[in-house]
Amino acid sequence: MAWTLKLAIFLALAVLFIFIISATLDAVANAATNEDLQNAFKLIGVNTFIAGILGIVITIWWFVDLFITSSAVRKQNLEKILKAVDEQA
Repeated sequence: MAWTLKLAIFLALAVLFIFIISATLDAVANAATNEDLQNAFKLIGVNTFIAGILGIVITIWWFVDLFITSSAVRKQNLEKILKAVDEQA
């Protein structure tokens, strides 16, 4: 379940980047005046900022999830070791 959610978020972020790139190229290609070009650069800045914030949030979430999963696996392995030691005694 967790991997499916991570994959879905990763794909959503990839689609967002593709959308940003296509919107940026469209805005720059259709800029008729200097003001249009400045607006295109503002669009680039805003979209990059939004994608960057989302990327940071997702990265932090992945690291936290990795730490929690790793902690749970360590605890589970420790319980297996203790159970094996108890059976030997």
